[in-house]
Amino acid sequence: MTSTTPRGRWDSCATKASSAPLRPFATNWTLRSKAPSDDLEPHNEWPPPPPEDESALERALRLEAEEKARKQSEEIDAAIDQDKTELERRRRQKKVLLLGQSQSGKSTLLKSFQLLYAPRAFRAEAEAWRAVIYLNLVHSVNILLDVVDAANLRTSKTIRHLQISLSPLRQVRTALTNTLSTENARARLSVEDLDVEVWRARRASGISVHSSAWRSLAKVSGPGNASQDDIENARSVIGACRNDIAAIWSNKDVRECLSNQAIELDSQAVYFLDEAQRISAADYCPTDDDILRARLETVGVEEHSIVFENVDRGQEWIWYDIEGTRSSRAAWVPYFDDVHIVMFVCSIANFDDELDELSGNNFMECLRLWKSICENKLLANTTFFLFLNKWDLLEKKLKSGTFFGAYVPEFGHRSNDWQSVANFYREKYLTIHRDFSPQSRLLQVHITCAIDTIAMRGILEQARHEILTVSIDRMTLL
Repeated sequence: MTSTTPRGRWDSCATKASSAPLRPFATNWTLRSKAPSDDLEPHNEWPPPPPEDESALERALRLEAEEKARKQSEEIDAAIDQDKTELERRRRQKKVLLLGQSQSGKSTLLKSFQLLYAPRAFRAEAEAWRAVIYLNLVHSVNILLDVVDAANLRTSKTIRHLQISLSPLRQVRTALTNTLSTENARARLSVEDLDVEVWRARRASGISVHSSAWRSLAKVSGPGNASQDDIENARSVIGACRNDIAAIWSNKDVRECLSNQAIELDSQAVYFLDEAQRISAADYCPTDDDILRARLETVGVEEHSIVFENVDRGQEWIWYDIEGTRSSRAAWVPYFDDVHIVMFVCSIANFDDELDELSGNNFMECLRLWKSICENKLLANTTFFLFLNKWDLLEKKLKSGTFFGAYVPEFGHRSNDWQSVANFYREKYLTIHRDFSPQSRLLQVHITCAIDTIAMRGILEQARHEILTVSIDRMTLL
């Protein structure tokens, strides 16, 4: 930006072209007529008047030096303006640390937030999500095929037909995994041991897909691109298997196999199998619900920038979605510095997942993790939000006959309904936050179902208002 008023970066003593470095001087300018003493005093106007006996060469050198100095000044002005803009942007920016165990629903919460406050950006990625949704559907069908193989139902002519007709989906899964996933995921999916696959079905494992891989698909199109070719091939094969996918999912023998082997597919797998006819259509376009339910396991640390498109238009929130596996938690600490908000997500439906003899079940492991977050001094001045997620799956599990007190003896003889269990969780987490926090701070607790967009709208709005209030209070104190 060029200014008509000098900013005081010129050498006021130069009367001829000089290679001496420019130095700052006072910016209180006084324009006056030339007096005899001016030859002995520095000139206070820019550019200074040329000397009377200036030769053509001296004039050319002087003009060149003045032009160079002018450009340098403009560059400095532009850098200062850019720094001011960046400082203002960072001042308005909110940094959110998204923490929790693996499969707690962290990424779904992030998608719900983006859908609410940046819907155009959310839907602009629909084409990239298509590949992830295909992979979720194909992975679910392959679990059914593995279950059928394990049960050895070859006496059924219908089952044999379905096994043959759906076998191309195994290659589709491999191709999509190679396109979208990390090396670890590819290695895990290549395991041939059926017992391992059945174990993974029981644990309802998802597919490890790094965002840098699958998001790039939204920017790459056209024939000849390997990734797009894999996706188009997947679309064709899934479309050809459309009726058989519906048939194996509705087959009573397959359902009995799932029950007999005590395998309960996760809610995402059930959703995509239920919607297989729509998803496998040639003109399929991912819906908001499809994207929210598409399962991704966070690998490493993923940074997401969400710029508000409606309320607080232009405000930017930076989200750090961090892998929740126990082996990755040592990598959390570097992200604790300079964050404004911690959003901790706990799945209250996974209490019965057994870990190992030392860790016990998922309920105890999540409590220990919450305690370590609460007592961390780097987060002493951070606003905390606790999301007790998946109450809908908790309700379904308890109604099926699972008794919460059998896994958490401290629960005692309370009523075995989801509200009582959720309140028990809430009391335990509030107590830990109160007893182990370095100092008093805000904690807001929500019992959520992250895929319920209507309920999440109210919850996230309440959280946003609280964060805005805290930010205003801190600015007032400063």
